[in-house]
Amino acid sequence: MFESEFAKLDYIAKDNSVFHIWKKEAHFDDYKKTVSASLEMLRERKGSLFIVDARNGF
Repeated sequence: MFESEFAKLDYIAKDNSVFHIWKKEAHFDDYKKTVSASLEMLRERKGSLFIVDARNGF
């Protein structure tokens, strides 16, 4: 789906969920690029849930 040094995004089909896992803190363009990828996944999968694991990110 999407992965960078800051985050990993997956789509969990059985739960119709976009799962965003922060790996480490991101700022400015690194944050924007990652969040934009999450938003795009949500737009592509109408009605999906958005789950965020921010334990390691902030």
